[in-house]
Amino acid sequence: SGGQPGAGGASGGRSGSGVSSATGGDGPSAGGSTGTYAGTKTPGTAQTGDITVDPGKTYQVVDGFGLADVWQGSSSTAMQTLLWDPVNGIGLTLLRVGIESTSGKCAMMGNAGIADGQACLKLNGKDCKVWAAPWSPPASMKNNGNVNGTSNGGCSASATSTLKTDSYDAWATLLAAFPAYYKQQSGVDLVAISAQNEPDWNPNYEACCYDKTQMVNFIKVLGPKLAALAPPVKVLAAEPDNWSNLWSGDNYGTAILADATASSFVEPIAVHDYGSTSAGTYGRPTP
Repeated sequence: SGGQPGAGGASGGRSGSGVSSATGGDGPSAGGSTGTYAGTKTPGTAQTGDITVDPGKTYQVVDGFGLADVWQGSSSTAMQTLLWDPVNGIGLTLLRVGIESTSGKCAMMGNAGIADGQACLKLNGKDCKVWAAPWSPPASMKNNGNVNGTSNGGCSASATSTLKTDSYDAWATLLAAFPAYYKQQSGVDLVAISAQNEPDWNPNYEACCYDKTQMVNFIKVLGPKLAALAPPVKVLAAEPDNWSNLWSGDNYGTAILADATASSFVEPIAVHDYGSTSAGTYGRPTP
């Protein structure tokens, strides 16, 4: 998740910058100081394009780095140490888990999220932040009568893989029950619930399309239910598949911030980074 002004390597609130909500094999592995450098860069030699880091200047606060363990069935103790331990591992502090709802009840989309949430909290205390995202409402709540999407491509104005208007309240009620379920399973409080994973993507697996107006309207139903919980839970939105659809294109972020009611319930502004790239190049366009 990330904030409105720019791009970066961690998740944060509105004034922070961020990465996509899931980790994956999207780039080359990082090497040590003697590793291979891109282009003609010579270690220790200044050149045009270098970035100078001044520890005395703070531009924005980075909440942390993390991963998504959606669809992962288990998480070993050794893996938890490698992922979450700040001394004996890489010290991740952010976790995204998935919400499975095809049965009409909210459950974990991969039980590794329970153990990973526990490890994150145990090893990082208050710095640990966990949130959850749904892939699809139950089939009965969708206009296409199926938890899956329909085109394996971007959502269009004619997409039927959408939430029925008269199911907004029922779906929001189901999502608002998930924080208590996760707390019961893991002992961990969620900081946010996503309104929808990738509302601009209509694949042949679990998905649900929202345009910017539908997203804002649903947030205004979901937000009050999450805010009434103890502790209160924020909405995370809009998590489009394509970085450019946050502030242009589908304009989810712009629409959310333009609506005072919806905006009041949303804290993390989130985006994925699968779009606007070419093979081997993962530069983010200016939001």
